Amino acid sequence: LERVDATHTNIAGCLNNLALLYYTLGKYEEAQPLYERALASWEQQEGIAHPDMALSLNNLAELYRMQERYKEAQPLYQRALALSEKAWEGEDMHPDIALILNNLALLYHIQGKLEEAQPLYERARVIFEQKLGDMHPDTVGCLSNLANLYYVQKKYEEAEPLLKRAISSYEQIGGATHPYTRNLRQGYISLLRNLGRDAEARELEAL
Repeated sequence: LERVDATHTNIAGCLNNLALLYYTLGKYEEAQPLYERALASWEQQEGIAHPDMALSLNNLAELYRMQERYKEAQPLYQRALALSEKAWEGEDMHPDIALILNNLALLYHIQGKLEEAQPLYERARVIFEQKLGDMHPDTVGCLSNLANLYYVQKKYEEAEPLLKRAISSYEQIGGATHPYTRNLRQGYISLLRNLGRDAEARELEAL
């Protein structure tokens, strides 16, 4: 990587962290200018390829996605992915790359661009599985997203093992009664009904 000015790094990092706090609290209007200032601080250093700048782009894109500003989010995700791949050159299985792949895929997915989303999800899944393992929330989220994509495409047999793994993992992470586990289970019940396995679906509903 090229040398990065420590002052810009510290400023951008602080702005990004504060923005992330507001984002987590659902205060998107407060988060947006901080994310934008963090990115502007990075962009003052021309020609850099730094992982944190890629994540800064990703974070602002995530905010735009949550605000349904999809046209603004897409080029940021694409820049984030290109920059992350450059920053981690020679290490193409880095979890940061998988995170951005998953998020860009989700953006395509939301817009109904399923053919564009699928290879990104699949690549992200491989990285998450190998680098973070089945018990990591990012792996579970990616498995769930890809299963949902297959479900929408009516590829039920391909979706089933992914969704079963996601449920099994999240039951251990958050518990069987966690809202996310319940949502995954409801998705699996719908999948079973589409496979004509109503008896299994009823058994799950009774739990």
